[in-house]
Amino acid sequence: MHSAGSEEWPNVDVIVAVRNEAALIVDKLRELDAIDYPPDRLRIVIVDGGSSDATVAAISSNAGRDARWLPVVTALASKTAQLNEALDRTTAPWVLVTHADARVPPQTLRRLVEEVARDPRVGVVGTSVVLHRPHPLDHLHAP
Repeated sequence: MHSAGSEEWPNVDVIVAVRNEAALIVDKLRELDAIDYPPDRLRIVIVDGGSSDATVAAISSNAGRDARWLPVVTALASKTAQLNEALDRTTAPWVLVTHADARVPPQTLRRLVEEVARDPRVGVVGTSVVLHRPHPLDHLHAP
């Protein structure tokens, strides 16, 4: 699949739920811009849950430069509610969920899609999560 034309790659929507992520969002936006995947097959949905810092301004500035970006501003402070809001707006058959504090190397999405292509019975793929700056309570749900 590495040499495949854009039409051979499935559409993917990337979802990021954020709230008051000003300290991390600029790096996350750069990281998402660097994803190695056909641009016409990729859309990035960022759902803000009522940020009171500069998060929304950073997202809006970035989204204004690239039609692939869909910023969604809500008052939904719950990450689950934000993800559901984003999923209601997805159109792609595949979704990648990431977080502002998780790092996604540029080749990750291609590798995940290639893994799915190996076996049509696969419905979910994932990768290890390495948090950039873990929250003090992350140890409660992440090893």
